[in-house]
This record gives sequence, C-alpha cells and structure tokens, in this order.
Amino acid sequence: CSGSGLVKEEVKQEVPIEKGASNMDVRFASVGNQPLVGERGDLIVVLVEVEHPVFIRRQNDLFLRDIHINVTQALCGFMHCFQHLDGRTIYITNKAGDVIKHGELRVVTGEGMPLRNNPFERGDLFVEFNIDYPDDNFATLEQMQLLETLLPPRPPFIMPEDAEEVVLMEVTPYGEGSQAGAYGGIDDD
Repeated sequence: CSGSGLVKEEVKQEVPIEKGASNMDVRFASVGNQPLVGERGDLIVVLVEVEHPVFIRRQNDLFLRDIHINVTQALCGFMHCFQHLDGRTIYITNKAGDVIKHGELRVVTGEGMPLRNNPFERGDLFVEFNIDYPDDNFATLEQMQLLETLLPPRPPFIMPEDAEEVVLMEVTPYGEGSQAGAYGGIDDD
C-alpha cells in the first residue's frame, strides 16, 4: 500500500442479464471501493441498450423497419427472409391478392423481445412495408392498357368548365445557393 492504507486491485464481477432486459442498473452491494474510514461502497453496472440498424424496440415489441417490396409483390404476394436478433433466420409470406399498402404495418405475434420475467413469452414483431414503384416508362402503351384492365377502374372524372390545366412536374431538391423560394430568391431576409 506504500503507506496509503489502500491497495488497488482488479476484480472480475459476473453481471447477470436476463433475456429481454432493457436499460437498467444492476447493483452489487458492498463490492465497490473501500474507503479508509467507513463501509465499502456499492458497485453499480449501468446497462444501456444500443440502437439497432434494422429493429426498433418499444418495450417488449420489435419494429422491423424499411422492408422494401415492389408493386408486384405488394399485389401478388411475396416471401421475405431476415435474421432475427437471436440469430434465427425467419421468413414471412403474404399471399396473392392480400394487398399491402405503402407504409402499412403488419404484425407477427410472439416474435418480439422476450418478457423480462418470463423469457418463454415474447412481445410482437411489427413489420413496416415500403412499396418501391417502377421507374417512369417501365412499360409500353399497350402493356399499360392491359395493366389497366387488371387493376381496379379509375374513378369517374368530370372536367369543370372553368378548370385551368397546369403542368405537374417532379420536385428537384433545393441546393445551397438556390435562387428558388417564395420570392424567387430576391429577398435575402
């Protein structure tokens, strides 16, 4: 101790972490530093859950985000595989005609996080779908007409007499130094 009355030593401590545990503190009584006078302190281990690139946790439920499917898969069915947090490869299917809409959530019951005090039960897994549409001019005019016979009909449209036709264009993102805006970039205020 070189006259200080204390000796530094490294001690390994096993930290039990239950399945399904989230952000929490684990306290070990009287395992911390020993002062010269008084009782030994507690060791507190802080568990912090890190963000996952694919899954989002909400209590015992998981959200699988950004599953991209194309229009054909959204209308005609699909199979999709992914690796679960526990390492299992899981596949989900959707049958033909069970249409999935853009941004829609579907649920797989019992495939979320294990419940903390009952690891044999799990929360739910919610899957969010993003529909990828084809590029412009992906089909000929004849193919588009055939496609229109297969899809639900367009709602009827009656042109009002006083309607004025305008051009619908794609939006280009504003860049640095863009002269666009409400006043055409004239007023810098």
